[in-house]
Amino acid sequence: MNTFTRFTTSNRGMISRRALRFAPVAIAALAVGAGSLYAIPPLPPPATLDHMYKTLTEVEPRIIINSINTPGDTQCVFKITQPGSYYLVGKVTGQSGKAGIRIEASCVTIDLMGFEVAGVTGAGQGIECNTFAAKNVEIRNGCVTGWPQGGIQLANTPATNGIIDDIRASGNGDTGIKAGNGFIINKCVAYDNGVSTAALTAGIWVGIGGTITDCTVYNNKGDGIFANSGCSILNCTARDNLKNGIQVTNNCVVRENHCTENGLGGGSGAGILAGLANGSDGNNRIEGNTCTTADRGVEVTSTGNFIVRNICANNITDWVIVGTNCYSQIVDRRGVTGANVNGFSSVSTTLEADCCSNVSY
Repeated sequence: MNTFTRFTTSNRGMISRRALRFAPVAIAALAVGAGSLYAIPPLPPPATLDHMYKTLTEVEPRIIINSINTPGDTQCVFKITQPGSYYLVGKVTGQSGKAGIRIEASCVTIDLMGFEVAGVTGAGQGIECNTFAAKNVEIRNGCVTGWPQGGIQLANTPATNGIIDDIRASGNGDTGIKAGNGFIINKCVAYDNGVSTAALTAGIWVGIGGTITDCTVYNNKGDGIFANSGCSILNCTARDNLKNGIQVTNNCVVRENHCTENGLGGGSGAGILAGLANGSDGNNRIEGNTCTTADRGVEVTSTGNFIVRNICANNITDWVIVGTNCYSQIVDRRGVTGANVNGFSSVSTTLEADCCSNVSY
């Protein structure tokens, strides 16, 4: 064995032990070198507590109606004096000599959140806008009951350009829902409102240029619905009101409504009345309505109206229409019955002259 071989063999263990001893140092050096080529960005600092929750305003960016945010006075329980979105968190109970909620600002939305605004003996109106001509007001989603001077009253000043949606008004001593000009009233129910001695009490009353859709008015002590000039009354139900089911003045559209048993029980009224008693108003379109079991089915006391495709039945008098109006043929099918049908076809028993005919049956 030569000298080189002896050196290699005798020192092999020593070299191996030295390599293992310095391996961690070499690996660390390589890591530092690699880190200089591929730098890892530092971690962001931990979040502070003020970024880990939301304030109540951020969660519910509306204003609670209460004695702190909307304090009342000698005339009302609560008063809204600033624009904004307001809501209830519980029932509002009236006080004698006061209104419930008074609105004295424009651009106000009130969400009743399904709660009741309840009147008491001697109280005023439930929700009112009596001293300020507010614009862009919306009231929705709740009940207004038992207010001696009326449920919602937005027509005295009046408020304009608003929405009343999904309100149930009942047992109020005057009109259940009374809105000013340019209001939309949608999906509301008015029951047992008003007094029989009032001239224009109603379940729902709207000013000029309003729209009433998908509402029900039942057992009110005056008209079911009263609408001023230029309104649209669509897809509503009026039943058992002391006076007229629906009354309009002029330039209105009354379409696809169901009026039954109005004007009875000691009252006098029509399913639909177009025009006032003096006959000065007109130009209404009365189309596709069903009027049954009233003193008069369709009554038109004004001129220039267009009356088509209506159905009347079981009224004391189905049609009362003054001259100078435009109406399609009125077909009398009272007492006519058809044969039994059990199959896929049958002859007509309506005998309508055309699809626009008005029909009594």
